[in-house]
Amino acid sequence: MPYIVSGTVAGAPKPVEFRFDEVGMALNQAGILLKSGAKDVSIDDGRGHHIKGPALVSCCETAYTRRPSAMVRVSTT
Repeated sequence: MPYIVSGTVAGAPKPVEFRFDEVGMALNQAGILLKSGAKDVSIDDGRGHHIKGPALVSCCETAYTRRPSAMVRVSTT
C-alpha cells in the first residue's frame, strides 16, 4: 500500500510529495520534513486514512525513539 507524505517547504512553489511502500519510511520522511520546519505535513495511505498535526508529530517522535537508525540520511549524490 502506498503512503504519501506531503508538506509545504519554505521557498517551494508548491507542496512536496513523497511516496513510500512502508509506513516506517513514510514516518521517517515526515519527521525529516517536520524537523526542517515544513508546514502542513501529513501522511495519507490512499484509502482515505491520513494523519497530520500533533498526532503525526507524536508518531514521528515515537518512531525515532524506537528506530534510531531511521534518522540516518542516505546521500544519492
